[in-house]
Amino acid sequence: IYVDGWHSTWQVSKDIKNSWKILNNNGIIICDDYFYGGNFKNDKHIPALAINNFIRENKKKLKIIYVNNNQIFLKKVI
Repeated sequence: IYVDGWHSTWQVSKDIKNSWKILNNNGIIICDDYFYGGNFKNDKHIPALAINNFIRENKKKLKIIYVNNNQIFLKKVI
C-alpha cells in the first residue's frame, strides 16, 4: 500500500492505521514524504511524527525494511 496524501499529522496517522487494517501479513506499506517539512515547532504538518508514533505503537508487528530520502517502507510481520 502506498500512502501519499495530506501531510497533516492526524491525517497521516489515520491513513496508516486504515491501511494497516487491510494489509496482508508480509505486506508492505510505503509512506511517502517521510522527511517532509522541517519545522518541528509546527507539528501539525509533519508526517514523520505520525509515522514514528505508529512504529512505536506497533514495533512488535512490523519491520522497517527500507528508508530512502523521502520514504519509509514498513512490513507487517504478525
